[in-house]
Amino acid sequence: MISSSTIGWTENPENLPGTAMGRSDEALCPWLPMAKRLTQFLEVDESIGAAKVMSHAHQLLAIARVYRDIAPRHLADGSRVANFKSGVVVIHAANGAVASKLRQMPNSLLEKFLEHGVPCTGIQIKIKGSQDLPSTPRQPLLKPLAARTCDQLTALSDSLPPSPLRTALATLVERAAKKE
Repeated sequence: MISSSTIGWTENPENLPGTAMGRSDEALCPWLPMAKRLTQFLEVDESIGAAKVMSHAHQLLAIARVYRDIAPRHLADGSRVANFKSGVVVIHAANGAVASKLRQMPNSLLEKFLEHGVPCTGIQIKIKGSQDLPSTPRQPLLKPLAARTCDQLTALSDSLPPSPLRTALATLVERAAKKE
């Protein structure tokens, strides 16, 4: 089960940032006492609505961290964990392509979530464009052609009769990045 300790949160105010080289918390962060009181208030009692919200927020942060670790990088960059309700992890994808890929792998994601201690029974993928998520995939890595490959493509192009294929090969060799 994921808990607040999983994501590095602590209920002990002494473990919160602030004490360094003999300086007090208030000297480093004048707002820290108020933040401690607010955190203590929000986490005091599960029967208070705010405590339930804080608990859910901590759980979402932990699940989001697990998702970033288990999902393929290019898909994790274009999606995010949006919610966790009734044992179902809800993932928002930036576009249809990312959503489609994620919908092809729910069983493997589910298994990996379970291996990492997330008690989920299902995964739901929704398309939800967002300014936080990149709407277009990252540019692919530039893969230069070897000099020998360029020579072979040029020879092939020269051996062909005038045609769209010959023009396309000549353009490919002309525009291709070349290894030195």
